[in-house]
Amino acid sequence: MEIATYREKINVLDEKIVSLLEERLETAYKIGEVKKELGLPVLDSGREQERLSTVRDMTKNELYKKHIENIYISIMDEAKKLEE
Repeated sequence: MEIATYREKINVLDEKIVSLLEERLETAYKIGEVKKELGLPVLDSGREQERLSTVRDMTKNELYKKHIENIYISIMDEAKKLEE
């Protein structure tokens, strides 16, 4: 496969990823609103650790586990900013 073909595949995947990230962040924003109403803190470290563990388990290729975990840490950090 040529580099242009791989790049086109990346473009298609990026469209899907951005759409899913928007949906995830919108959901996080709504969770933040509920937390405010209930007087709950933004940070739920138990939930974060649970999700990271699940993400690690879902990642089939060992080569990518740490990279995907780091990406999810960034996603959750940005979600917390929205929840505030």
